[in-house]
Amino acid sequence: MMLMDEPRPNYVTVLSVIRAVDALRSEDMTRGIHGLVIKMGLESEVPVVTALLSVYSVWDMAVLWELFDQIPTKDVVLWSALVSLCAKNGQYVEAFESFREMQYYGVQANHVSIVSILPACADLGALSYGKQIHGFSIKRVIYSFTNVQNSLVHMYSKCRNFEASIRVFYGIQKKDLISWKIMIHGCIENEYPREALILFSKMQPSCFEPNETILQGTIGASSQAEELYFGLALHCYILKSGFLAFVSIGTALLQMYAKFGEVDSARILFDQLHQKDLIAWSAMISTYAHSGHPLNAMDTFKQMQSTNEKPNEITFVSLLQACSSVGAQELGESIEAYVTKAGYLSNAFMISALIDLYCKFGRINRGRSLFDEIPT
Repeated sequence: MMLMDEPRPNYVTVLSVIRAVDALRSEDMTRGIHGLVIKMGLESEVPVVTALLSVYSVWDMAVLWELFDQIPTKDVVLWSALVSLCAKNGQYVEAFESFREMQYYGVQANHVSIVSILPACADLGALSYGKQIHGFSIKRVIYSFTNVQNSLVHMYSKCRNFEASIRVFYGIQKKDLISWKIMIHGCIENEYPREALILFSKMQPSCFEPNETILQGTIGASSQAEELYFGLALHCYILKSGFLAFVSIGTALLQMYAKFGEVDSARILFDQLHQKDLIAWSAMISTYAHSGHPLNAMDTFKQMQSTNEKPNEITFVSLLQACSSVGAQELGESIEAYVTKAGYLSNAFMISALIDLYCKFGRINRGRSLFDEIPT
């Protein structure tokens, strides 16, 4: 409507539209707005091109590079955006090279540049390069930014240098919620669940309320550390703070009780979930299948079918284990027919469950033929 009337849009208007297109993830709209940018003579406006880079990173990295190369004067925002988008698209070598080129052309990296390159180090496990970036941030006096320190905590954690990760974390003067989340998940990923529980306890007096993600991780850490009483206390906290309204939190608690062999508690919790998703149903079926209650697993599957929730590979693996336990050969065969039609037979866990099923029914040849079909 604005294009057909006055006033005519300027580059600020176009920037807003580009961000809307980015959120919609529409390739046709992307090319349409790009055409408008060229028509309006805005293809040299650095903020506009920076926004277009973000949109094209979803569809066409080749066009992204063309857009970047055509800008005669590139500022630190444009360079940082390029580094970040390369890292997000798995082009780690290009991200490192772009970061180096930025220095070569005399563009001073800022804290955003550091935050853009560190995820590439983390995802690639490039600890040596990550250490160099750490030193670089100290030398450039941009280490004190909380987002830089958060990124360093994440990088060291992903690179399996847990000691460095925890040192950087405790050195953060102004920890935010992201700091706590990254460190708690770092503890879990590096198999230090008790440290995760200690951190969660320390977080409480720090004036930060945990969010859904942090609570999920801490519930998992309680299971890993085999701390039932901590898990019970966490359940009380979740009830008091109203987090049980989140299906993901309820499912995580359900899985925790299952891990501790508290099947009845898991079922009570499952029944209390107002909106059960696929993960919740699969978790309950798995709990019954692994705790010696195969008939309950099958009954739960029937209830799941009545809600029109579609099962996935995890659901069927648990159900096949239940079939093996009670000798339900016909149901097992019908599940095989379904998973074959759905294309799930490439899943190694699925085939292993089917092999186990047929061998328990004395059909060794069928089990062997499935085994021979597995390439790895």
